[in-house]
Amino acid sequence: MKPSRGKKDAGKLATIFDCLNCSGEKTCHVNMDTKNYVADIRCHVCNEIFRTRINRLSSPIDVYCDWVDSQN
Repeated sequence: MKPSRGKKDAGKLATIFDCLNCSGEKTCHVNMDTKNYVADIRCHVCNEIFRTRINRLSSPIDVYCDWVDSQN
């Protein structure tokens, strides 16, 4: 009988991101309001704010990806 491998840890997803506006490293924090289904990402250096709609399955990385997509 083979020994059990156990669960492989996938690692944590990021919750602090680099700013697309000022290029600051790890300066943007995501605030998710799941009650009202909105989230915003704010840079504490340049005060850039991006707001988007979310659903109950959304995570902070989804908010950041929406911001990146809106810039293209």
